[in-house]
Amino acid sequence: MIRDISKNIKEAILTNENLALDNYSLKEGIYLKLSINYDIEFDESLEYIVIDKENKDDSIKNRDLYMWFKERDYYSSILNDDTNKAIDLPAKKIHSTNHLSFFIKKENILNLENNKKFKYEDLLNRTDIYYDKLLKADEKFLEIHDSSIFKQRKLKKGEENKFLDKYFKEQMDYIKSEERKTSIKNHKNFILNNLNKIINGLEKLNKEVKFDNYVKIFFDENIGTYKKEQEVYLFPRIFNVNTYNIFTEDYILGLPSKNITTNDKKPYLLLRSMDCKVPTRVTLEEAIIQDVLFNFLEKQGKFKEIKMDHDYKFDGEKIHTDRKSYYSLRLDQNSEIDEFDFIPTNNENLEFNLINITNRKVRIDWEDAKSKKVLEEEKCINSLYRLKGLFCERFLLNDVKATDYFRKYEFSKGRNLKITNNMKSIFIVNRESLHDFFSHGIDISFKETVNKMTKDFIKERIRYLTEGINLWDVMGAYNLRVSLLDYFKKEGEESLENQIKKVLESLEGKLTKDNKELLCENDREFYFLSGQLAYYLLSLSQAKRKTYGMFEGILNARNSEKIKKELIHLFELYKHEIGIGNILFKRTFSSVIGHRTTTKLDEKNEEMLLVGITYDNIFYRGKEEKKND
Repeated sequence: MIRDISKNIKEAILTNENLALDNYSLKEGIYLKLSINYDIEFDESLEYIVIDKENKDDSIKNRDLYMWFKERDYYSSILNDDTNKAIDLPAKKIHSTNHLSFFIKKENILNLENNKKFKYEDLLNRTDIYYDKLLKADEKFLEIHDSSIFKQRKLKKGEENKFLDKYFKEQMDYIKSEERKTSIKNHKNFILNNLNKIINGLEKLNKEVKFDNYVKIFFDENIGTYKKEQEVYLFPRIFNVNTYNIFTEDYILGLPSKNITTNDKKPYLLLRSMDCKVPTRVTLEEAIIQDVLFNFLEKQGKFKEIKMDHDYKFDGEKIHTDRKSYYSLRLDQNSEIDEFDFIPTNNENLEFNLINITNRKVRIDWEDAKSKKVLEEEKCINSLYRLKGLFCERFLLNDVKATDYFRKYEFSKGRNLKITNNMKSIFIVNRESLHDFFSHGIDISFKETVNKMTKDFIKERIRYLTEGINLWDVMGAYNLRVSLLDYFKKEGEESLENQIKKVLESLEGKLTKDNKELLCENDREFYFLSGQLAYYLLSLSQAKRKTYGMFEGILNARNSEKIKKELIHLFELYKHEIGIGNILFKRTFSSVIGHRTTTKLDEKNEEMLLVGITYDNIFYRGKEEKKND
């Protein structure tokens, strides 16, 4: 997969050399532009920018200066932010990679008198060593050969230059040039001679414009020189390790620096039973391209699902459209691909009808708490991503978001969540089927689990997350449940929506004041009206503070007799709030209490009880709503 995508990004780089820069961001810190030909002055003539957490890149006013720094920072930074790849080893204090720039953490250059581990003398010493190593850059190139376990033997003195010229002639000519050697010495002297002045100026500047993390100094040099210096730094370090390099007549093959790990502490990552030892090798050019690719993927975000069309051109357009095939992947905390799928057909488009079986009402004006309420419109959802977002909102209270990668999702310890531990368990148990459906349109497992899963979510919400009788959010969740079950119903099977509507239509004509007809004619009507009565009686509570779990008694009832006992208990508690002229309540209550069920509280009857609890309550029809909105 990586090789396939790398081909596309390679073609894109040929037409847009700034592709890597487009996906690059500056780190937090202060960026200074200096010239080796002029004295440093920390006054209004100083060119600098400050990047901080609140001050995003795109808010920098001087865009030309910002781009000047961004381009040079890209060509001067440590590979993959891995300080093991720094020039300044083993200290790892200086994080730049050439003599045209000087990067150091703020705490290692300011207030050194208070730094017990790193003093001013240490800074001078590390700076001196840093520039000396830059002069000996060719020695690092020799490690490409000498560190390999596949070399025939260590190179002799006369063979070293031959090896370097064979694979890196252009870089060697530049490294050995007198112009570069002189430039390194001049920049070294400039930094060392002006170090005190730089520190004093930064301390003064830090009082005026607060900055954190990095101090980054750049010299006003041609960008072409920065690019040459990047090659000198990058080429001997682009492979993960040089241990497994092999050498052909035309190029060197090694382990890519991204998405693979091999070290002495993890021998199980090697292919011990095979001659090749490692799972893949790439050329130096391919390793660089893969580095650009992973920077692009990291820009899309970690821990989330990234969908990319199989033939995406890296042209700045949307990376995933409605084409037939795409890659689905996820990056872990180390920016490595830990989940990957190739989806040959696009099943993301659908015709999903979101119904309003509970008669849920919404305000005409959400910002006006007194605005009129109207029935929520039913809608058609035509994308799995939108449906996934709705599922996260109504069943998971957005503690899990649509952008999250369900298959690998774990709840962080200590995170303040709205959902219960049981709801977390329900999600974890079903996350594989959820991922298959919402990410790939594969419904084989999901349609078998959606019934129990959504019912369990709703019962948990009613029991533990509903304050008082405010079931408005639960009504939305129940509407989505019925819509999902109807979407996946088997051929010839009656939809749950129709089953509910039959009960509602049967009851509709009996609910008039003048009608003396018995309300409960079957068990389904009994359970529906039991839910309605439970809601109504609980709504009569005059307690100033409504508690959670008010519906637990009715939900925990295991049969019709226990439901009746719970309703009688609620009636005894709140009968003083029921008007003597409330004929509809009297008829309904007596009909429910007098009904003798012929079936158990099975799955279908429990469904009617849930509908009864969540459905727009019949006892408030035509009255001003008394619900806890």
